[in-house]
Amino acid sequence: MECDSVHATIEKKLKNKNIEIPNDYHRLTEEARQKPFPYEVIAPAFNFFQNFNLNLIYNSIRPGKKAADPMVTQIRALKYEHGLISYILDFDQEFVPLPHRPKTTVPNRIINIKEKV
Repeated sequence: MECDSVHATIEKKLKNKNIEIPNDYHRLTEEARQKPFPYEVIAPAFNFFQNFNLNLIYNSIRPGKKAADPMVTQIRALKYEHGLISYILDFDQEFVPLPHRPKTTVPNRIINIKEKV
């Protein structure tokens, strides 16, 4: 596959190199190939990253609540957008919000290891 060739070329360039800052990855990836043209490297901007500090917890992603309703195994795709999860059961459908609403008052469950020591 083409992507395997690209990754192998970049790994060869990175071998035995000291990476001091993330920009070193950017520079070495561009330099990994020169002919016919260098690889195009797109650095993610700040708005690329999502804010997951909403502390939203879903008890389940099951799209139904009763026994005859759809099961998790019937989900074909999930879409996470602004803290809400939508699903589809068939690729020809439109996304539908999960019937379960997230809990918003759940405390942050990430434990700082340094606080425990």
